[in-house]
Amino acid sequence: MSSWSMLQGAQGAQGAQGAQGAQGAQGASGSYSPALGLTPGADAAFSWGLVLNRDALVQPHGVEPLRWFLPKVFANAASDGLPAVNLPARLDQWSPDIRFENLFAELVQPLHLQADQYSFSVAVSHVELSSRNPGPPDATAYELYRLSRPGRVVFEAQLPQVNDWTELRAERLQEVITQVGIPLQYWASILDLNPTTYRYTLEFLNLALSFASYLNQLTKHYLACPRPVAYSPGIQPVINPRRFAAFPSGHATEAFLVARLLQVLSGQSLTKPDGSESDLETQLQRLAHRISDNRVVAGVHFPIDATAGRMVAQTLAEYLVFRCTGTGPGWVPRRFDGQTLTDQTPEVLRGFVRKEPLDVHQLPSGQNLPPYFAANTQAYLSPALGGSLVRGAPTGLLRHLWQQAKSEWL
Repeated sequence: MSSWSMLQGAQGAQGAQGAQGAQGAQGASGSYSPALGLTPGADAAFSWGLVLNRDALVQPHGVEPLRWFLPKVFANAASDGLPAVNLPARLDQWSPDIRFENLFAELVQPLHLQADQYSFSVAVSHVELSSRNPGPPDATAYELYRLSRPGRVVFEAQLPQVNDWTELRAERLQEVITQVGIPLQYWASILDLNPTTYRYTLEFLNLALSFASYLNQLTKHYLACPRPVAYSPGIQPVINPRRFAAFPSGHATEAFLVARLLQVLSGQSLTKPDGSESDLETQLQRLAHRISDNRVVAGVHFPIDATAGRMVAQTLAEYLVFRCTGTGPGWVPRRFDGQTLTDQTPEVLRGFVRKEPLDVHQLPSGQNLPPYFAANTQAYLSPALGGSLVRGAPTGLLRHLWQQAKSEWL
């Protein structure tokens, strides 16, 4: 559960309200809050009290009934007298869970996932619809990323690395255990994330992480790459992973996604004037790398899982920023081609490297891309995003949340 949604936990206080009275909730809270009892839900004692209270206020005995008048107009009213439709700012009136459902629906609406059983691959694309009227719209697909799984020999070649890293378990066990979920406490130690100052930032991160998991789980299911313990009973993981496949690494995807989004939201530069990494970028990237490595130490992932997860994270970060702002270069459509790898490929035997170039835009002069990223030579993609993804679909919610989150860093 994200930090911003902890406000919903106030509903739990209603459980303290027995049939005898309403003050039990205050005892459970430990401190008085004006909002206590105003969260969604109902309490039998209060509800019956409200029935009696209304009878007394609205129509006292022997008094002429009150005359009721609805407001003549609503704020931001439409021509039919009701509130205007598709107003992004209205999102602020809804509870956190409803905000999330609306935001997530807008985010995933234009995405399309396609699997190919012959190339052992999954591709995720953004589909833009024309706004021609009348007639059916034309569709243009812009690929985000494509993953093809490595062969079994690749995972077997990395098995000795997983086995060697078991020696780090005693040293890193505390980290491994506390990073099983979404370890926001680790990111907060770098940037002082807290639900008071960064409410909308945390809400945005929750949305981004749910988005990444949504795409990752479909990909993991289709590509069906077993975890290390399936290859050797000697791995003996120190945690019980959730019941889904290994490739790509969800923890690596989430960690590098959070690292990039926090860097963009904070407004901090990627590099110093001399071209080296900025201090913030170094700390964020090192943390993402360590979280990824700890999954290998725990015995639940191969290094190659993190390599693919980092690529997905960078692409999703670029895509999210573009969808939320409508400006900038867009995203680079990247591919991880596991079918090019063998058990003798140097990058396979070397393991995961966080500074590895993902595409030609990041490639230092005189170097070549790793074989699994060799196809990443395309320019940035930036479709029109003219509000016509689906004609009439609600839009603007993502941009509204992004502006709220961005303002917290000014």
